[in-house]
Amino acid sequence: MSEPRVIRNHNVAHLPELKVSEKIIVRRYQSGCSMMNCSGKCCHLGADVDLRERDRILGFADVIKSLMDETQNHDSAQWFGDEFSDSDFPTARAVTTRLEATGCVFLNSLERCVLHTAEEKLPGRETLKPFFCRAYPLCIEEGSLTVDDHQVRGETQCCGPVVNGTLSILDICAYEIEFVLGREGFLELKRLMNAASSTGEVLSGESPP
Repeated sequence: MSEPRVIRNHNVAHLPELKVSEKIIVRRYQSGCSMMNCSGKCCHLGADVDLRERDRILGFADVIKSLMDETQNHDSAQWFGDEFSDSDFPTARAVTTRLEATGCVFLNSLERCVLHTAEEKLPGRETLKPFFCRAYPLCIEEGSLTVDDHQVRGETQCCGPVVNGTLSILDICAYEIEFVLGREGFLELKRLMNAASSTGEVLSGESPP
């Protein structure tokens, strides 16, 4: 078995050596695919949130409630599910945003995230959107940087993979990669992927789920 690929320059402080999954290397995307074409389908399915992120969100509950519309649940005690253990999160504990009939509890009737709106109104530009949402479709699973493509099946215009695509994750998710890895980490990942390509490891790409 080959040694796992590892990124040493990144912004995920609780994981000194961040492994890189094969999905990152082999997933391919169609020409014209762009995160700017996102339909927001993933936002309907909620997000896993570290406990510190949950507590920061609840600390600004009054601001968030003021931005919610009549279709949303204004009871902050019902915004998150039960805690669970997960070492991929900084505190090793997390919760999931609750789902309402129309999707994530923070999604309004116009399909806009009120956490995103709240950030623009807070002094000092407090960060309220969870890491999961900012990084998507990238995510951390079992200590590895990978792609969460289970929620975007068929969404090939934004981040759904295809067979024989002409684009890589570097092409469509440059912003998200740099958010997770920083500029040096982005370049380190690029070198890893170029090396895989030069050795013939990346051909037509892995079949999408």
